[in-house]
Amino acid sequence: MTRNSASPLRLLPALVLAAMEASVALGQVPDPAGAAPAAAAPVDESPLLVEPKTPEEQFRATLLMLRLARPNVARLYLEQFMAGNPDDDLVLKLRDEYGPATFIRLHNAKELRPLSTRLLDQVNEAFRRRGADPDRINRLVDDLSGPPAERAAALSALRDAGTVVVPHMIRRLGTAGDERRDELLSALTQLGPRVIPPLLGALDAPDPDLRAAIIQVLGRVGTRDVAASLWHPAYAREADHPAGVRVAGQEALARIYATTHADVAQVSSTSAAKELERAALVHFRREHPWQPAEDGLVEVWVWNDEPGTVEAVRMTPDEASLAAGTRFARQSLSIGAEDTNRQALYLALALSAAGERAGGTQPLPSGPGTAFDLALSAGPDVVSRVLALSLEHRQVRAAVAALQVLARIASARRLLGTDAERSPILVALNDPHPRVQFAAALTVLQIDPPQRFPGAGRIVEILGRALNDSGVAAALVVHANPQAAGDVAGFMQQMGYGETYIAQTGREAFLRAAGQGDIELIVLNANVIRWPLSETIANLRADSRTAGLPIVIFGPEREQSRVQYLLRRDGLLTYVVESNTLEHFEAQARPFLDGLKVPDLTAPERAARAEAAAYWLGSIAVGRRVDLYDLAPAERALASVAAEPDVGHNALIAMSAIPTRTVQSRMQEVVVNVNAPLENRVTAATELAAHIRRHGVLLSDAELVALGAARQAASEPELATALAAAIGALRPQPAVVEQRLRSYGR
Repeated sequence: MTRNSASPLRLLPALVLAAMEASVALGQVPDPAGAAPAAAAPVDESPLLVEPKTPEEQFRATLLMLRLARPNVARLYLEQFMAGNPDDDLVLKLRDEYGPATFIRLHNAKELRPLSTRLLDQVNEAFRRRGADPDRINRLVDDLSGPPAERAAALSALRDAGTVVVPHMIRRLGTAGDERRDELLSALTQLGPRVIPPLLGALDAPDPDLRAAIIQVLGRVGTRDVAASLWHPAYAREADHPAGVRVAGQEALARIYATTHADVAQVSSTSAAKELERAALVHFRREHPWQPAEDGLVEVWVWNDEPGTVEAVRMTPDEASLAAGTRFARQSLSIGAEDTNRQALYLALALSAAGERAGGTQPLPSGPGTAFDLALSAGPDVVSRVLALSLEHRQVRAAVAALQVLARIASARRLLGTDAERSPILVALNDPHPRVQFAAALTVLQIDPPQRFPGAGRIVEILGRALNDSGVAAALVVHANPQAAGDVAGFMQQMGYGETYIAQTGREAFLRAAGQGDIELIVLNANVIRWPLSETIANLRADSRTAGLPIVIFGPEREQSRVQYLLRRDGLLTYVVESNTLEHFEAQARPFLDGLKVPDLTAPERAARAEAAAYWLGSIAVGRRVDLYDLAPAERALASVAAEPDVGHNALIAMSAIPTRTVQSRMQEVVVNVNAPLENRVTAATELAAHIRRHGVLLSDAELVALGAARQAASEPELATALAAAIGALRPQPAVVEQRLRSYGR
């Protein structure tokens, strides 16, 4: 046996000593003389000679058993402790005695959960309540005027309490005299950077003296990230901030940038406006580094007039950025000269915020006081700039809103652009996101240009894609092996994709994704064939119909390094190691899918898009706009929905403008289909008659016979009349006409 090994004979005295130590710690002293030789204790039997009786003794015993690697015994003592329903005073006393890290260690011991988790939550909540107690905070603030030792203790307690004390200190600061104000300013400064968020909210306080005091603290504890909030106080007009606030703002900026007040004072208001514009743009692009909590929300401090201080509001990072960006953009407008770019940025943020409040996929509210009406009144020049800005920075909500406004106020010349810059409406037709494409197509149709323009062919293409939609979000799985593709397709359905399609080659995948409006994700095998991986991705990204689709590449782990160059340059691309289990596959793919910022199209939104697409395709046919928009590329999509109840009527009207045999054949199919809605059958018969008159009879003999049989079987008057017109359009032979005339009235 080596010197470092420990025999069982050496371990037994150590255990007895540990038990004696615990007894002494609990205020009990064992009697060695009367102790009998101890038998080996069962695994879950306590080694303590005297059982703990008070809650404090039970808590100490829990900690000791955990140190002795007896977690099951520790759990027994923790159960006893928690069964006594410890109150806030007790758990805070234990926290003060043992420190907060002790409760985290208990929580981390999985054998003690969920009791230890419950205890940690109770301690944190009790500490929060104690820290937020106004009377206690006011006593601590009062102690800042006491002797040095009392002042130091108060400052330490305020620092430990965190940001909950800052609103109380701000309220006291607003009513304090000069001497107390200096004490409070000094204390806030010593609390350090944690006071910055609530102090930023206090910049909206109505009292200019309080704003100046807050700015002084920000200048001492703030970094360059804070500077964006100080440009407006430092360079605003007198009506917004009086001289004292502006001086405080400039001094704070000088301190943050480590320069002199004189240098900062020389900065022009135009330069300050540019800084605010840059800050607003960061939030518009959603690039501000928020640190969300576990629930995905961030804490933002805002001014509340009623208590006369700030309060914390929880919101999503997008909501927080839109609020901050809108404020910076408004401030930029207030101190700078007239500038179309800054006006457009402010309006874009206002429209984005309105879209966020409306629920993302819902239409923007209109009426007096709304962002939509504000945009209408701003005129087409500013709103066109809003659209260009939104497209440049990939902000879908703002782009869609701008297009909806332009549909109401833009003229046809907007579609022609200029030599220097293409029309942003035409650019939007090729945007990667389907929402933007569709909104742009509807905008063009509502503007109703009198002549062809660049990109006119995209209109029917976009409408056809929206029409060819299963009504739910679909995933396209690409793999040369149908069985392997089917396994992954099953994963995608379990992950929430209502429809899954399978393609065996890269080329087939491209054609499928380009023609259907419901595909929102492509799951692509790394060893795809006909085209190889890089070529398939390049073709998908080069076409506006598929450029915005997220792509999950899946394959062996060894292949991942081979595609790193693709992943680095494409934010809509990720790699998943192929797996036999849903859990492993989803664990890899879910963070990527959840990180896609724009929400998927909802089922009601898809249905509304399909109805709108059918309406506008029918309008092109009825309005004699086929010289501008060739409907032929949409024939397959139109034919696929010709018997559908909500869109079939308009689809059949649109089909009547396409001079092909297959159109007549599809119309005949709908007419003779007794399971199709009556309205669709009547429309199909009516449009078939018109199509025959214009383009002649293109039906086969069998189809003509079936059409005649349908007329004989028609019991609904409107269907019978429509079929009679269709039969009449066939120009029957005189003998047939004679027979029909003779049979009339019998």
